[in-house]
Amino acid sequence: MKNLIFIIVFNINALIAFSQTRNLLDYLPVNCVKDGTVDYTYYIQKSLNENQTVLFPNFPLLVNDQGLRLRSGQDIIFQDRSKLILKSSKKGRYSLIHIVGVNNITLRNVRIEGDRYSHIGSAGEWGMGIEIKDSKNVTILSPEISKFWGDGIYITGRNTNNVLVNGGIIKNNRRNGVSIISGSNIRLKGILIQDTKNGVHPMSAIDIEPNSFEKDYLGKITLEDITSRNNLRGVSIVLSNYLSENPSLIDITVSGFRSSGDEVGIKVNPFSSKKIRSKKVAQLKGQVLFENIEMKNVNRDPVMVIGKNEDYTLAPNFVFRNISIDSKINLSNKFKGFNTRKFSLSK
Repeated sequence: MKNLIFIIVFNINALIAFSQTRNLLDYLPVNCVKDGTVDYTYYIQKSLNENQTVLFPNFPLLVNDQGLRLRSGQDIIFQDRSKLILKSSKKGRYSLIHIVGVNNITLRNVRIEGDRYSHIGSAGEWGMGIEIKDSKNVTILSPEISKFWGDGIYITGRNTNNVLVNGGIIKNNRRNGVSIISGSNIRLKGILIQDTKNGVHPMSAIDIEPNSFEKDYLGKITLEDITSRNNLRGVSIVLSNYLSENPSLIDITVSGFRSSGDEVGIKVNPFSSKKIRSKKVAQLKGQVLFENIEMKNVNRDPVMVIGKNEDYTLAPNFVFRNISIDSKINLSNKFKGFNTRKFSLSK
């Protein structure tokens, strides 16, 4: 009897959830064009303004560079052939999907395509597929993000917390696959990121690079089972701008990372600059851990550590554990002359 009651309650809840899902098709003009050549930004945004759960139609839609803004508590669902295509833009900075100052967002199977090859002009490098800023509890499941003028996903804002990107593919973006500038409890899992090259630097699958200590905050960051393929760089760690007079704790874990055909698998930038030399700054605490790493057919360096030992005196500890490299380059050579307390290598 209890099981029967549970089944009835579950089915009622499922029906309620389904009844609250609004089909975006209801908002589009009658006889709307279904090949992604007509700008329907106004109608799409209207549906997002008026509904919490929105089901996108099973065909592509064109969106202009104003982009789409989500509200707290929204659940966005894409079907197998749902897709958003960005109309060619002349802006150097835009976002197709804005997740800014909101909480409790879920994107399911989102499929978006940028204007990398149809962009008007050459200005800027900040055309983003998805921008997450000062938002909490954001989940992106199985996305397909491609051809943006800047990054596939851009994560920033001191108040950003609890972001999960799980699965999917991010490919052929001009600057980075994913940029992590600021936030805490950021988790990227099971994503294939490929073909980030022939654009503007850094051209990394994932770039962890705060702009400043004053504006940004780095909490716990976890990269799990990421595959980087045919990018200029796999994972870039650039923390020099995060130095300040106050010691900060770094907690970055990269586990199960696979690099295949990248120019550089992992790049660690030096902790020296004019900014650092011009004032007294404290050493970063904590560690950056790379474990269970596999690198194949890396064209240049499996791990690139730039500079001299003194360039890393302010760095947190970097730990490399259980790294498999199919390359003629001996990884241990990369750490010769470096303080072993900063860079440790173990099987």
